[in-house]
Amino acid sequence: MMRFMGDRTRNRVRGGKLEVSAIFKWFKEDFEKGHMGFAKVEDVFAKYAPQLTDLPDERARLRDGTLAPSHLEYDWSLNAVGR
Repeated sequence: MMRFMGDRTRNRVRGGKLEVSAIFKWFKEDFEKGHMGFAKVEDVFAKYAPQLTDLPDERARLRDGTLAPSHLEYDWSLNAVGR
């Protein structure tokens, strides 16, 4: 999970905006079932704030939930790897 969250082609804060993988939209409910203490998907972004940005003020905004996520286009070519 740390590697996925730290892959800034898939998840990042850029220009003060949180941009995350569409997986978080499609499977939002799976991230809100209480595993690892996550009650809402924003809790995931708060936990992995250091992987999403290097800037302390952006990390603080992730931790207090004031950066609403937008979802990036999914790279469907990933599904063809190894075929």
